[in-house]
Amino acid sequence: ITKNFSGTITFVPASASDVLTLSTSEFGIGTARMIIYSGREANEANILGKSYYSGVSGPKTLVSKADDGSVTIVYTTQSYSSGSGFAIAVSPVAAVPFAIAEASVSAASELDVVRGSQDAPLAKAAVTVEGTRGALVIERVAADFSASTSTADIMAASLFFTGTADSFSATSAVSAKTALEEDGSVVFTLNTPVSIDEAGTYYFWVGADLSSDTEP
Repeated sequence: ITKNFSGTITFVPASASDVLTLSTSEFGIGTARMIIYSGREANEANILGKSYYSGVSGPKTLVSKADDGSVTIVYTTQSYSSGSGFAIAVSPVAAVPFAIAEASVSAASELDVVRGSQDAPLAKAAVTVEGTRGALVIERVAADFSASTSTADIMAASLFFTGTADSFSATSAVSAKTALEEDGSVVFTLNTPVSIDEAGTYYFWVGADLSSDTEP
């Protein structure tokens, strides 16, 4: 691989209704670095995927987040190196707004909840998001505990968000503690809206502060 090389190339979809995807079939660039950006400029705020790719660890599948669906690739070397090179397919796909494709709710844990617990995880919602353009913004989430043995045992509830990690974290609260309505329903208003701009499955959790007199 040539020393002190720097090259930049920008791809733009032919149709305004498409966005570009990148898929790697071969990658081996030694000590060289490749940085991929959404859009037509090498703007650090628009880096797509990892901060940079090097060695044999190339991008898997990336989708442009730019309004026009374009991507820019910057390839640089600082020293002589050896590698097999790279083969990355750049392909257009239809620009489809991100939306919820599927959602399922289950118990957050099979373990017993201790009386008087704070932020005890009660329920988990797995939300599958699909799309290629824009962002899905979630500002409020509703929950219903009317089927609970006694909603009076739930002193307050909070909403938690762990992104694509299927593991509860008490530090991931995205709402204030909220009291249930008399009918057992509750609406969480997020402190800061959750914005999702990549396809995948995301996890929301409901945690509750329980009364010390909670019945099993």
